Amino acid sequence: MMTPASPATNQGKGVVLFEDGATILHERVVLRLLQYPSAISVLERALEQDDGIRLVQVYALDSASDLRDFATADPYYDTLEVAYETIQARHRVVASEGGKRAGFDGEPGGLIDAVGDIARCRDEGELTEQVRRTIKAMGADQWSYQSISCDNRTGRIEHRYLIGGAPGWMQRYLRDKRFMTDPFVEYARRNVTPVTGSMIGLADGAPRLAADARRYGVNSQMVVPVHAPSSEVIGLLHVSNRREPQEAGEALLWSNRVLLSALAGQLLSWQMTAVRRMAVDTFELDPSELAALRVLCAGGYAHNVADMLRTSVRQVHRVIYPRICDKMRVSRIDEARKLAVTYGLIELRQGDDFTSR
Repeated sequence: MMTPASPATNQGKGVVLFEDGATILHERVVLRLLQYPSAISVLERALEQDDGIRLVQVYALDSASDLRDFATADPYYDTLEVAYETIQARHRVVASEGGKRAGFDGEPGGLIDAVGDIARCRDEGELTEQVRRTIKAMGADQWSYQSISCDNRTGRIEHRYLIGGAPGWMQRYLRDKRFMTDPFVEYARRNVTPVTGSMIGLADGAPRLAADARRYGVNSQMVVPVHAPSSEVIGLLHVSNRREPQEAGEALLWSNRVLLSALAGQLLSWQMTAVRRMAVDTFELDPSELAALRVLCAGGYAHNVADMLRTSVRQVHRVIYPRICDKMRVSRIDEARKLAVTYGLIELRQGDDFTSR
């Protein structure tokens, strides 16, 4: 999956208050502080590794201590110390105590409404705050949502993390590249059902990972995988608490697996909606071009496009296809069709089937 821009720069029209970066050991790290209409400040840390993998952390800041914990846990803190100090100063200026909504009482009806309200979040800051409140009522102390996507044109892989737990744990996890061997990640690539650490033998299969997690209060763990239809995007909602698995820690998480699965699905849907909006803004396709792509995505050919647009096949090949390719920055119309599917630009309607025409 190719991403035209970061969701943080588009959804909710966040204002970039600060941005700076540094190249360290052949890797590029960029820090950004964003402020959204929801009055929530978000710190984004993007690391471009020399192997082409891009790691993005998104952390909604509640207080100065949140920012301090995130900064001091950064393995590149010595190099980025001045940037972090500037971010801390900017955050103090814009910090607001307003806009906080009450927590949930944990009743199933309230939680269902809370999960449904994910779709109404305007930005990643508001999204993170909504998930934080919801997750707490489901027996979890910490959580993260990881999405994995691939740029079809460059082959670059991006891991994006919404962080709702100890920032030190996520910094260590990424520093040690645990995502490369994490049994939960491997499981999520092939499955869509929730699983606990005990179910996949986490302690025996990845003892160092499990031991590192425990240092940050991540004792009982569960992952809820979710996959985007017609896309290679994978989502992982990871939840945990401080209880030991044998002391009903995992059982508490497992008892909420249905609601947590719904929450994971809402998070992926929010993400894909954000990507779709970005694609619309980036490519600026007009209605006729979108109609042409819809025909192609439904199995049609140039003559079907010509019929739909009431023009000639020659016009389709000489004008419409090249215009679409130019806007989407690809060389062939089939590549444009694939991108349209990846971004969710095209929603097929009933009767949109040209395979037999």
